Amino acid sequence: MLLVEAGTHLIVDALMCPYRIGERVRVKKLLRSVRSGMLLMWDRGLHSYNMVQATQKQGCHFLGRVPANVKFVPEQILDDGSYLAWIYPDGKSKKKGFSKILLRVIEYTIDSQTEHNTYRLITSLLDPQLYPATVLAREYHQRWEVENTIDELLEFRLKAI
Repeated sequence: MLLVEAGTHLIVDALMCPYRIGERVRVKKLLRSVRSGMLLMWDRGLHSYNMVQATQKQGCHFLGRVPANVKFVPEQILDDGSYLAWIYPDGKSKKKGFSKILLRVIEYTIDSQTEHNTYRLITSLLDPQLYPATVLAREYHQRWEVENTIDELLEFRLKAI
């Protein structure tokens, strides 16, 4: 797993573990390298209450994709069409009133001639005036810069051989 700065492709941190250790466990170890004021972006397989909580504990903001089966109940619809919702540790905790974390949900669709892809993002950036949904949706796709970094690293390695 890599933690990459999207603009420069600088590898900030890396972690290699046995394959049997799940990504959700491994990714939290990379939080050792995030700092206050950073925006951490992750893919849909890495979301969880624990990830949200751990990221906020580091003082870092997050913008992450969630799969379609994860449902949020809108608490407040915002001017840009996004909404505020709560994330809970699990379904049982929700019913018992345990600690919850307020987050913002952004839903959007990217249409092409052949397909329509719907995305749902969660973020700690709650203010739609400072962080419009369209800007966050556009910036989220910079997360793929990590893939470009891996390609560049492999290309460099092949040239060195």
